[in-house]
Amino acid sequence: MVLDSSGSMADDDGSGSTRMEAARAAVSTVEDTLPDGYPTGLRVYGADRASGCSDTRLVRPVRPLDRDAMKRAVDGVRPKGDTSIGLSPHKAAKDCPSPPTAHSGGVRSC
Repeated sequence: MVLDSSGSMADDDGSGSTRMEAARAAVSTVEDTLPDGYPTGLRVYGADRASGCSDTRLVRPVRPLDRDAMKRAVDGVRPKGDTSIGLSPHKAAKDCPSPPTAHSGGVRSC
């Protein structure tokens, strides 16, 4: 998953909550519907610097889903910087494990 944590996520979403609160709820909904052990990771952008297009960070590497750890990670993200959306999907694709080979023992990729 890729989560926008840029400064605009602190803005009102039109319902009295912040955009970040809405995003957290959306991530939680997705997590709750994934099967146990599903390979899941979290990358955020706009969380670490006030400005800059390279602000993206892998918060949780892709591995079998740990719902509690993922929810804690998402809860810890605070809106801060720019919307560096161009780089984040490219990095997220590289975060995924390599596809399994016939002799890999069934390791799943995203």
